[in-house]
Amino acid sequence: MFTLPRLAVQPVGTYGISYDIFTRVTEDPVPNGWDAPRSATYRAIISSLRDRGFTRHQYSDYRRPNTSAVQAWLAMLGLRFIEPLGKFASTLKGIKSHYIDDMMVMDQTYAIVFGGPMSRALLGPTPRNIVVRAQEQNGAAAPLFDLDVHAPQVGAGQRWRIPPIHTRVTPASQNPNNYLVTGD
Repeated sequence: MFTLPRLAVQPVGTYGISYDIFTRVTEDPVPNGWDAPRSATYRAIISSLRDRGFTRHQYSDYRRPNTSAVQAWLAMLGLRFIEPLGKFASTLKGIKSHYIDDMMVMDQTYAIVFGGPMSRALLGPTPRNIVVRAQEQNGAAAPLFDLDVHAPQVGAGQRWRIPPIHTRVTPASQNPNNYLVTGD
């Protein structure tokens, strides 16, 4: 195992830890699973990472500035000892550490979220109230979108499919007035 020597020569900086847990193995009844609420597992993981100086970045992604790759590795190994012993290893789908050289370069949320420089238009029909809430949260700032926002034109020869693919078919999802698009 050559992990530790390679980790020891990595730069000091911001390291993140991302993990994923098998839900079924956590929640299924014994003997097929732990018959435990997944929230208890996540709370134990979060507590362990926070105790080691990591803060939540998003969902199952935690980061710690001014640390080493070795410290991130030790924090990951420490998760093996959350109780009950053996649960973490047996429910783990994946865990990774990553180095974040420059958060302003590596975190592109601001660029891709509604109204960001890369999201100045709706690429397809978007549920109306999601757009309205985003515009309200933006407040008096500049408009979120460069183009006019309106209900999509649907029917023969039109480009939009209502409801959008992978959206449950309900009376509300079939109503084009419940969606907004830009351009057309």
